[in-house]
Amino acid sequence: MHIRTFTFIAMLGLSVAGCSASGPASTAPVGRPDPPSTDAAASTVPLAEQSPASASAAGGGRSAKPATSRTSAGTTPPAGSLARPCTMADLRFSLSLGLPMAGPFASGSVRMTNTAADRCRVSGTITVRWLDGGGRPMPVTVERLPGSMPGSTSVLQPGRAANAGLEWRRSRSLPSDPDVLCPPAPAALEARLTAETTFARMAWTPGEGLCDAKAGVRPIEPSP
Repeated sequence: MHIRTFTFIAMLGLSVAGCSASGPASTAPVGRPDPPSTDAAASTVPLAEQSPASASAAGGGRSAKPATSRTSAGTTPPAGSLARPCTMADLRFSLSLGLPMAGPFASGSVRMTNTAADRCRVSGTITVRWLDGGGRPMPVTVERLPGSMPGSTSVLQPGRAANAGLEWRRSRSLPSDPDVLCPPAPAALEARLTAETTFARMAWTPGEGLCDAKAGVRPIEPSP
């Protein structure tokens, strides 16, 4: 009895073990690899093809910011920038005479003083004309003479001045002879910046005429 019972139990154990060994080990088809994980698939996509969200996630949560550019709009001009051009309203015109000279030639200058609250600049030449006692322009031919500082620009601080030289012949005599003046004598001199239309008037204080109705004017230069 005991021998039969032991034999039956042993045969039952072998049958159960055989059934377990012959069962399928996996439900996946033979020869097909496991699908890649989500992390592995994402790592194979180039950064240039990733969306901004994925690129942000790959970079640790920081999104790339576009580079900003600076413009000069609204910036303050440097201190050495050019001063504005002077206008007739900025300037006070006056006649300055040269030292008395023996002989037929005389000289002087039209002086332009900046009366504005800020600086301005003058350059080039001025336009001048002489008027008779009735305020009518006289037929005087004006020659443009060269200056000592070609192409110079005078920047006038408030209260500063620049000059435009004048030259004319006052008499027909030689230095050793008595003066033979050339009438008629103008009553006034008018001058303006060449780019403007309004004249400034000054009294013609020499009280002498211009021989041959001719005069010369030099370019605007800084006052000494």
